[in-house]
Amino acid sequence: MFLAAHRTLRPDVLTALYAECSGDPELRAGYLATVIEPARRAVAATLDRAAARGDLRADVDRTLLLDLLASLVHYRSTVGDRHLQASEATQAIELLLRGAAAHYPTLLSQAHSPHPNHTPEEPENDR
Repeated sequence: MFLAAHRTLRPDVLTALYAECSGDPELRAGYLATVIEPARRAVAATLDRAAARGDLRADVDRTLLLDLLASLVHYRSTVGDRHLQASEATQAIELLLRGAAAHYPTLLSQAHSPHPNHTPEEPENDR
């Protein structure tokens, strides 16, 4: 979700947009509401469902986990020279969730089961 949201703009455009908005509270709020928050809410809902199923350890700080996931994508798209690739995101998410999951194989099987309110994204080709 974060990947799809950030891939709508080239990294150099995101960097310039964020820099332009950073000094103006109203523009910054608009940037966050438009670029960051929709994907953040969607990922938060996914983490909430995983927690409700017992797939995350009870002591996991979901807000911190959400920040870690988002920061990786945001960092790569604003500081790096290219977007985070799907294979890199998969590897990073797996690394994070292995530490956060109550039982990683169960969480992984849940991730591959379609959610009734989820529309799968188009697969991304690594560049």
